[in-house]
Amino acid sequence: MIAHYDHYTKREPHYLTDHVEEMLLYLKELTLSKDIEVLAEICIIAHDLGKKSLLFQKYVQDPNGKRGTVKHAVGGAYALSKQSINLSPAEQMISYFAQLIVAAHHTSLSDATGNAEDLFESFPKELEGIEKLTATEVSKAIKKLSEFPIEEFKEKFKLGEEGSSYLATLIRFAMSVMIDADWLSTEAYFSEERAAKRVYKVPSFEFLQQELTNYYTKEDVFPDSTEQLIAIKKALQKEARKAGLKKHSCFTLHAPTGVGKTIAGLEFALAHAIKFEKRRIITALPLMNLTEETSALYKNIFGDNQVIEDHSTAFVEPKGEDTSIRLAVNNWDRPFVVTTTNQLFESLFHNRPMKIRKLHRLYGSVIILDEYHKLPFHVLRPILKQLDILQKYFDVTVVMMSATPVALTESSVVKEFLLNYEPIEITNRKTLFKQIPKRFTYQWLKKKETIESLAKKIAKESTVLTIMNTKKEAQQLFLALKETNHSFEKVYHLSTTMCSEHRRLTLESIREDLEAERVIAVISTSVLEAGVDISFPVVYRMLAPLDAIVQAAGRSNRYGKLGEGRVIIFELEEPIKVELSYAQGIGITRWILEEKGVEGLASVEMFVEYFKQAFSNDVNSLDKYQITSSRWLLFETIAKDFKMIESEQLGVICTTYEQFPEGWLSEKPTKAWWRKMQPYTVSLRSSDHQKFIEEKGVRRLAVPYDKELGVIL
Repeated sequence: MIAHYDHYTKREPHYLTDHVEEMLLYLKELTLSKDIEVLAEICIIAHDLGKKSLLFQKYVQDPNGKRGTVKHAVGGAYALSKQSINLSPAEQMISYFAQLIVAAHHTSLSDATGNAEDLFESFPKELEGIEKLTATEVSKAIKKLSEFPIEEFKEKFKLGEEGSSYLATLIRFAMSVMIDADWLSTEAYFSEERAAKRVYKVPSFEFLQQELTNYYTKEDVFPDSTEQLIAIKKALQKEARKAGLKKHSCFTLHAPTGVGKTIAGLEFALAHAIKFEKRRIITALPLMNLTEETSALYKNIFGDNQVIEDHSTAFVEPKGEDTSIRLAVNNWDRPFVVTTTNQLFESLFHNRPMKIRKLHRLYGSVIILDEYHKLPFHVLRPILKQLDILQKYFDVTVVMMSATPVALTESSVVKEFLLNYEPIEITNRKTLFKQIPKRFTYQWLKKKETIESLAKKIAKESTVLTIMNTKKEAQQLFLALKETNHSFEKVYHLSTTMCSEHRRLTLESIREDLEAERVIAVISTSVLEAGVDISFPVVYRMLAPLDAIVQAAGRSNRYGKLGEGRVIIFELEEPIKVELSYAQGIGITRWILEEKGVEGLASVEMFVEYFKQAFSNDVNSLDKYQITSSRWLLFETIAKDFKMIESEQLGVICTTYEQFPEGWLSEKPTKAWWRKMQPYTVSLRSSDHQKFIEEKGVRRLAVPYDKELGVIL
């Protein structure tokens, strides 16, 4: 029986038996737990059995056969269900999960109702009698159930919510293995050249650890830091490497900005990976500009071919050709993955094959959640419960890092989650924060400002960074400052109203000017708030949640070589409305300033108090979509509901940006085309529909693109 046929080359058909055998060989190359392995193997055997139908065999050999006209995906699921009738209840359940996966491998996982009949409501006529044609293969799949750890499964199933979340993760991981194996085998048949480019020799983590050591022992690796700061950085790295040897699965690393938190996280992860035989280090950050910065650092240390950068604006090759690293992005086949928290968690709660494909790479990994204090409150409970399940059943170690000492597990509300693992601190946060030499002082402008009065204050400064809460306020201040009498050599604007390519070029110019000690002003949003290695003598920050204030302060006199920096906090008379959780954070910060003054902003104790208050929401508000209320197995429902970002955002291609390659618009919109468009894309609200045109699923900018502001709001 034929699985695939290349009518273009008319080469030998890709026979179904060969296709399945190739997938099983791929499965054997992976190191997975027995439950994932057996469930994935059953799915692999059954996934394409619908192709044994007479109509499919006729279609696949017809050079004029139209793709999708003969359904096959549900065939294997149906045949499997017919031979599962006499199994034990537990075995029937495992078989049902396999049926669910097989039926979904060309579409998406449906809600698991427990009733197999729901999967076959619209059973294609061309598959009638498929159970007879596939009896031998299905019997082989059924026999595999004897290898499944049934007794352990029964115990997990008794655990209520924990059991449901384990099952949901098991199903997604098994589907991930099957999808990846399926697509790799199919790709190898149709393009031996592409398959050859995927061949990759995995370096040992011992070798990669030595590469890290070689990197930070270079004389010029800390060119802008004082001797005291260098000593603190090296001590933190040593402490992190030592902590990596501890047998535990949940850690926190709290370290002030500018002391090498990213490198320390790597030190921990590599030591832990070597000691406990982990397979991958996955770093997730809340903002795309942070992933770009972190990815660039990782590549500088380990080489471009060891690091995958996976987010919506990640762009590998200017012409979009299939390179080894570009192909590896699809299934995270590298030792280091840098992604966004949005990408990570929306994949973990998704139901579509493209999103799920990479999930099995999480098994046996170290997950670093950098700036974890920015995890959105409205989905905090399902996120923490999912991380807990990954640790307990899927050999994952979690490291939560932040430049602010977040009292996450000290919150009484979070304690109600009943997580299995309490985090261990990698370093003593109180001691470390007190060691840092004073690099700046805080000031609080108690009198509220207008945009115009604020612009006049900024105009009196030398080199200065100002961070606003919203994109519109940043644009308003930029325009006001340009109209004000000032002595800056250049005034810059930086926010996500600019496409990422525009932001990249602007940030390059800002860095060049700072290095040349030119007098400049930068008006920005939070894109310059965290993770960006940049230093200003003066930072103005609009009143914001405490963690945002602290992150912004990390851009002031970052290396301790500018005398004493100043961080000036202000409020506007008429601020633009922000999301509720952000507004609540502003309120708590205002309370700290009123009660303790600016000294309270630098107090570790006040950090703890702030986050206790911030996490004091009731449990239901931390699970807005009620995912943890016995809904873990409702795959389709959860995929629709779960949103890390609540406001609806639409990607719009900035075709009116002067750097946009016009010829690209005439090209066919393939996956490679969409990927190379990402650096020229901005996110707009659906309410901004007058700013873009949508034709054939492609949204492009319909208004002029400003060379300084990007899309004007």
